[in-house]
Amino acid sequence: MLKQWMKLLSVFTLGAAFCFTIGLYFVSDILDRNNQLISKMAQNQLDLSRYSYSNEANEVIKVSNNLALDSSCNAALSSDIPEALSLTSLFLGTITHQTTKTYEQSMATALIVLSHLRDSGKVETADSLLVAIKSYCEANLNIFMSCEKIDNTLPSFQPDC
Repeated sequence: MLKQWMKLLSVFTLGAAFCFTIGLYFVSDILDRNNQLISKMAQNQLDLSRYSYSNEANEVIKVSNNLALDSSCNAALSSDIPEALSLTSLFLGTITHQTTKTYEQSMATALIVLSHLRDSGKVETADSLLVAIKSYCEANLNIFMSCEKIDNTLPSFQPDC
C-alpha cells in the first residue's frame, strides 16, 4: 500500500512540476510581449507629444488650409493637390491639440475642397475626403456640432473663386 501511494505521489509531483514549468513559460512569454507593447506605446506617445500643443503644427495646418483653398480654385492644377493638403491639415489637427478656431478652419477648408471636388465630378475622391472629414469631426468637433449632418452643410460652403 505504501508503494502504491509513493507511485501516485511521484506521478502527481512530476505532473505538477511539468504543468508549473509550462505555465511559467507561457506567463513569462505574455509578460515579455506586454513589456514590448508598453515600450512601443510609450515611444509612440513620445513621438506624438512632440507635436502636441506646438506652434509648428498650427502653422503647417494654417498653410495647408490656405494652399488647399488656393489650389482648389485653380482649374489648371490637379484635384489631388487640394485633397492632399486638406487631408494633411485634417490629420495634423487630429494628432495635435489645436484651438477651436483652427479646428473650425480646417473643417471649413475641407468642406470647400469637398464642394470643389463634387462640382468637378471627382465623386470617388470627394467620398474619400468626406470619410476623413467625418472622422475628423467626431475626433475634434463633436462637442460643437453634429457630425452626422455634414452632408447637409455642404450647400452652405460655396467656394469663392
